[in-house]
Amino acid sequence: MATGHLALGKLLRSPDVDFLVFQGQVTCVGWLAPFASARFHHKPWLLQITSTEDNPQEEPYDKIALAFAAGAHGVIAPAGSSQMAAVWKAIQEGGMAPAGAPQVAAIVDPTSAAHLSPASGLAATVLAEQMRQLEASGLRYEVWELADVTEGTTPSAPLLLFVNTYVLGEKERQLLATLRARGRVLVFSYAAGAMRPLSGVNGRDVFSLTGIAVTTLAGNGPLRVAPTPGIEPFTLYVAPGTEYGTQQKVTPWFCCVDARAEVLGRLVGTKAAGLAALRGPGWTTVYSAAPALPAALLRSLAHAAEAKTGQ
Repeated sequence: MATGHLALGKLLRSPDVDFLVFQGQVTCVGWLAPFASARFHHKPWLLQITSTEDNPQEEPYDKIALAFAAGAHGVIAPAGSSQMAAVWKAIQEGGMAPAGAPQVAAIVDPTSAAHLSPASGLAATVLAEQMRQLEASGLRYEVWELADVTEGTTPSAPLLLFVNTYVLGEKERQLLATLRARGRVLVFSYAAGAMRPLSGVNGRDVFSLTGIAVTTLAGNGPLRVAPTPGIEPFTLYVAPGTEYGTQQKVTPWFCCVDARAEVLGRLVGTKAAGLAALRGPGWTTVYSAAPALPAALLRSLAHAAEAKTGQ
């Protein structure tokens, strides 16, 4: 399902479930793979990936089996696909990090996923495309379900990427706010924290989660951000002319209006700040008005996070 599996958290916590098997499609496979949460709850995880347009043949299961035997927690991209090709390219160019502790913890939320209409195409951008870009970055990463983090589990990675944290109650907001005091770089995108249970979209609620003041704009076309290259360390590896986001018409838009924040990019076609960073005592928050941050930007942010934490 492109909008996610709302029962996943219950399955991970059930003493009657020994292991999980999912069959994912390209539009949803990114968030259907919270391997770190599955490992945390001691649930072996097998993710079977269906054929895609760029990989119509049957999957080479012997290679997937070898990956599991080598210690992989799961395979997100099917071998032979464009996203896997990007990973191999990163390896050949020396951009793939060696085995070791995760550099990025991607945190996904099934409840928020249910608020994304699959018909709009936004779900595929927010979830699957973001995970493809994370894979293409060559960074070591793990995927957590939001519920584990709000229940007190703090991933060890220096960079926390909140992929789709849109709907949060007050208790969850307070718990996530404590992460800012633990020396990490926190990255949020699009409608981060913009909704509370049984309420509408509000820019003030983004501030209560991210600590960065934003306002809403009436979207009038594709939601895209052009990061400013060469801002060390946040956009260090970003090439000139880079744009990211979605080609879908999305409303509302959000933009940063926080005078304390450092502007790192603009909403395409406007002067509004679409990418911004706020540095605090021992922590940094980055907010992107568009989803699906590109691989080069993720590498830059991971570099900033590792420099901050000394990892």
